[in-house]
Amino acid sequence: MKFLKQLGSLKITFILLLILAAVSILGTVIVQGENAQFYLKNYGEFFGKGILFIQGNDLYNGWAYQSMLFILGTNLFVCTINSFSRALFKNKKKLALFLIHFSILLIFTGAIVSKLLKYSEYITLLPGQTIELKPGNAKLTFDKFDIEYYPDTKQPKVYRSNITLLENDNIAREHKIIVNHPFKYKGYGFYQSSFKACADLEMSISHMGHEVWQGNWKQGEPLFLPGKGGFSLEITHFLPDAEIDQNGRITMRSAELGNAALLITMYQHDHSVGTKWVFLNPQINDILSQEIEVFDFKIKRLDIFYATIIQVIKDPGIVFVWTGFLMLFSGMIVFLFQKKI
Repeated sequence: MKFLKQLGSLKITFILLLILAAVSILGTVIVQGENAQFYLKNYGEFFGKGILFIQGNDLYNGWAYQSMLFILGTNLFVCTINSFSRALFKNKKKLALFLIHFSILLIFTGAIVSKLLKYSEYITLLPGQTIELKPGNAKLTFDKFDIEYYPDTKQPKVYRSNITLLENDNIAREHKIIVNHPFKYKGYGFYQSSFKACADLEMSISHMGHEVWQGNWKQGEPLFLPGKGGFSLEITHFLPDAEIDQNGRITMRSAELGNAALLITMYQHDHSVGTKWVFLNPQINDILSQEIEVFDFKIKRLDIFYATIIQVIKDPGIVFVWTGFLMLFSGMIVFLFQKKI
């Protein structure tokens, strides 16, 4: 019992918080995420090895920092247990301290649960594609994408994804996901992250002056060329309005349709054999030197459709964190106004 009382001492809590604060400051001083040679070269062999030993190259996920968090969590847990008694609710000051200690413990628990069980993924969806939600028989279908621009500019003002929630193949709900206005469903959060302009075009492809293919082609669909060569094409990048800088780099100027360009990757038997930029303006194609010269591409029609980029999050630890913050707020209110209660 004496050991438990010492382990739950507020002095230990204070010391641990000071150490964590100092280590957190150290994490801003030491460059994070570099390889071992970087630290040995820039910090010297002695300090470099020390940094690598405590996993200072990824400090906040390293064993040393995580161990201190575990000790602090244990200290708060024991402190909370030691302070609990039936008489607790008769003493407003002790009640406030109990709530504050227990709230921090809940926040710590939520952080651990989030670290171990949190699911987060960025998903790019074309119109008509779906996300399977597990467990259960629910699906989220992306219907279409809407975008609005600021007047007289080419900067996006608002963009939204129109989605349909299906439960057992029946429409349960229709919703528009907008930035800062996510869609929530059974612990899942669907956040509008970004969008991607895609090409819908009519094109002809020629080889040695002879047309080998002509038709409609959408980005996201592979195009298999006729013949025994085993050639296939993929639109790997599309710029609705492109420009070529002084260094010859092709970059996007805006998201609206203008000087459109698309990067086509060619495969032979599933192995990449080269890439080629194809502009809507054929005069630009004639002056570019590129990898694929055996095929000529001519765009006859080009329209834009949009793919949406959705961040899907499921975080079971968030319940602990919010509960902890509510208890922390309650404890502070009780502590500040204990004489008036």
